[in-house]
Amino acid sequence: MTQLTDEQRAAYREAKREQAEHALETLLSEEGWATWLRLRRNLHDFSWTNQALIAAQAHEQATLAEQGIYSRDGWTPGAPDTPCAAIPTLVKSAGRWKRDGYHPAKGTRGLYVWVYKSRRRKDGTWFCCGEIQSKGTCPTCGKQDRYFQLGAEFDASQVISFETGEPPVVSVPESQPVTGSDPGERLLAPLAEWAVEAGVATSVDLDATSGHGEGGSYNTATGEIRVCTGREPNSRLRTLIHELAHAKGITSKSDTLDLSYSEAEVAVECVSYVVAATAGLDTSSEAIPYIAGWGGADAKDKVRALGQLIDTTAKELEQPILALLTPTPEEAIA
Repeated sequence: MTQLTDEQRAAYREAKREQAEHALETLLSEEGWATWLRLRRNLHDFSWTNQALIAAQAHEQATLAEQGIYSRDGWTPGAPDTPCAAIPTLVKSAGRWKRDGYHPAKGTRGLYVWVYKSRRRKDGTWFCCGEIQSKGTCPTCGKQDRYFQLGAEFDASQVISFETGEPPVVSVPESQPVTGSDPGERLLAPLAEWAVEAGVATSVDLDATSGHGEGGSYNTATGEIRVCTGREPNSRLRTLIHELAHAKGITSKSDTLDLSYSEAEVAVECVSYVVAATAGLDTSSEAIPYIAGWGGADAKDKVRALGQLIDTTAKELEQPILALLTPTPEEAIA
């Protein structure tokens, strides 16, 4: 294997940084932002950065294929012979797909993400500067025992079965409209109870009345959440998730975040959209037009920080919902 010089490594890192920046610019377009919000429902286990990379690469492959621009016709970089779907559903490494009986189809192009790597051996030690190291950082040169490198992952739309040659069937839960009653009826009260027990809110009033047509509110001074009656359960669940995102700290009055009122509302609506999707609730008809219309240079400057904030907050709120949706042993037997 050819060893790279320090200059070559620096050039390589710079090229990869530019690639990630390009991916983010693509993502931050109006269409790209909406794509990420839809995609995140299926890829919430990935980091925000890797979600951005996957979204941009999948969008690029699907767009080129739709336009009939393929690399086999001499267009570089054109779409591969087996392009990724615009909205990936299940993304794994080739090795993990192989364990499940699948392999990347001919002419695919991987979706490159940052993969964690460790320099430690099985006994927990690692070698650097001619000595065996036990700590996480080499005391001589400062190198760490871990690093990240780009690795290829593949969506279900890019792989086929070893036996049948067919792609896997990935079942994505069917979302319920915001006007319905399921899963709102099942999740509303338990989620409100969790919010108080976890200290996210001091209280949650699910029987509040609306004085100005609002669906609910969060009081930053007292930590109280109100969810107004008179709406269908799914709509009230969406409101509760929205206010919980505020309660997690995304407000224009935050001491740690420098957000305007509109930025805080859009960030919270992003959180609400992706968390509601985890619960099986489709709020896209209301959320996507509002979020996707958030444009302008100032918004793009903010969204890099907000994307991480949105993803982190969404993961924190998804945990109790996933726990509530997991059947107990008694329910599983029934």
